[in-house]
Amino acid sequence: MDNTSAEDLRSFEKRLTEVVAHLQPSMWRYRILLVLLIILSIFGAWSWLSDPHTAKLTIFESLLEHLLFTVSFSTLIILFFFGIHKKIVASSVITTRCRSVLNEYNMCCDDNGRLILKPRRS
Repeated sequence: MDNTSAEDLRSFEKRLTEVVAHLQPSMWRYRILLVLLIILSIFGAWSWLSDPHTAKLTIFESLLEHLLFTVSFSTLIILFFFGIHKKIVASSVITTRCRSVLNEYNMCCDDNGRLILKPRRS
């Protein structure tokens, strides 16, 4: 491998690791937020469904009485509309796509974006 090719590979690897490293902190924040909202929604739904007054009220009055469920579930739906599920898996999508392209050149990358050179095929 000549010097120019090696330098290009190092530059590509550096940029790929930067992109993956940049996405990791936000991915974990979104995961924590998603898990928290799911737990609050489940707890709110359990509270709402176990309330004996729910059967006597209209759905709107019942939802207003159980604001924990209403707010947490509404926030969860809004975040899914804005693509929180895509932001959670963004780094794995990038590395998977890079692996499929790099496979044609007998290379691969790990989950952190580091290049792995495979032995040449005969």
